[in-house]
Amino acid sequence: EEAREELNMRGVEGVVFALFLAVLGRALVAPPRRQGRRHFPRLSSSSSEGGAPPEEAAAVGPEAAVAAAAVEAPVAKAEPPPPPPPKSSFADFDEAEAAALALCRSGDYSGALPLFETALKLPGDGYDVVRVTSKASPVGGAPILKDLEPKRFASKSQQQTTYFNMACCRAKLGEQEGALDDLERSLSLGFDDFYLIDDEPDFDIIRTDVNKLITKYKPKSWFETLFAPILNTVDIK
Repeated sequence: EEAREELNMRGVEGVVFALFLAVLGRALVAPPRRQGRRHFPRLSSSSSEGGAPPEEAAAVGPEAAVAAAAVEAPVAKAEPPPPPPPKSSFADFDEAEAAALALCRSGDYSGALPLFETALKLPGDGYDVVRVTSKASPVGGAPILKDLEPKRFASKSQQQTTYFNMACCRAKLGEQEGALDDLERSLSLGFDDFYLIDDEPDFDIIRTDVNKLITKYKPKSWFETLFAPILNTVDIK
């Protein structure tokens, strides 16, 4: 019996010791308790959240109300300032083009067209050297070049872009023939962004004729060139 009692005591001690270890381990492993975050008082309630007393809510209520009213009040959307009136003269292509694009952004397409035309006549990125005077060589042969004068003009890339923009303006104004003429000028100068032309909504009113211009100027692939005679005779539906 003594041996049995001793075994029972050891069993009880083991259980108590195991519970002690479990409690100790949980206390060591558990994360520390976070302190509650303080919230600002709500204006729609007389009491504040996070344990703040009602007096504090009433004390800060007016300031918070003014701040909330300022935040919630609809802010008037500032309208962009009107574009400056176009100048009567421009120094170069870039100035005239910038003025024309500003009018386009404001919706004045008819006013932008003459500025685009003016830009084409002004110095641009194109560059060349012109012989001003010459005199005969004392030993014969080619004349001696003198007084070479640099000349700047709108480059081919600038002309392509300008005629494309003019085509968009004319399409906006309903000038269908003029829009097609300017677009074809742009394509004849080498404008090759056919995806842009195809996606341009301004050309929707003349889409059929625009597609014909794309077909005319878009380079054919080797497959289209090789099998064009066959494809033209087959009606693909």
